[in-house]
Amino acid sequence: MTHEEIIAFIDSGELEAYALQGREHANAERVETLITTVPQIEQAWVIVQQDLQFVSEKTKRPAPVAVLHNVMSDIDVQSRQAAEIPAPAKRSLNWSRVAAAAAIVVIGSFAAWNMYKVGQLEQQLAEVNKRNTELAEAMQRFRNSEEQLMAERALITDPNTQKLILSGLAKAPELKVVTYWNDTDQRAFLQPANLPALDNGQCFQMWADVEGEMVSVGVLAQSDAPIEVGFLANAESLNITIEKAGGSDHATVENLVASVAL
Repeated sequence: MTHEEIIAFIDSGELEAYALQGREHANAERVETLITTVPQIEQAWVIVQQDLQFVSEKTKRPAPVAVLHNVMSDIDVQSRQAAEIPAPAKRSLNWSRVAAAAAIVVIGSFAAWNMYKVGQLEQQLAEVNKRNTELAEAMQRFRNSEEQLMAERALITDPNTQKLILSGLAKAPELKVVTYWNDTDQRAFLQPANLPALDNGQCFQMWADVEGEMVSVGVLAQSDAPIEVGFLANAESLNITIEKAGGSDHATVENLVASVAL
């Protein structure tokens, strides 16, 4: 599947429908095949299952049917106690007030329960919305990484791209950085193959030599991931120096550790 087809399938709601209907879903076999063969769809399926399990666990509490039973039991107890009171006292008991009080208790109890359930549902909705937002953000990161990867591949395979290897000099002989430099598109990517560890407070910084002036094109991170750096037209060479953490405004020439002509 293409990247666009994967995104369209995830956004179609097929995974949610399959989660609810199982094998009865019209496209069950296709959905199962995609889940097992496409990593991005498998990841989205895991998130859908987690969301459904979360909602199920949050909503499986039984209603408080005992509230009315307890109130009516109290009324029954009061009635039996009233039957044992001497006749003069029984005539003074206002049953309409007892019934009204019981009704108030019952109504108040169920009103409080309903408010509690509404609050629970609102909280669950907020949490589900949060999960949906996280899923949307994850999908956007996936799209961005795919676009970045496609851009890198396009640049690397472009016949106008120069592949340059910067090997370490005496101060860092194990250093190796592969650079892809394209004058036509005016773009450049670095692929750090090996950056030796530095003391705290130091970093590797790349410079382009433009008409005898060293101009910074970026600080190299301690990572194997490819990074895009600033492109400078008319650059005559690329150079790497050891600088203070965060980079310097001017190249420390005595700390030069790699250089290659363009």
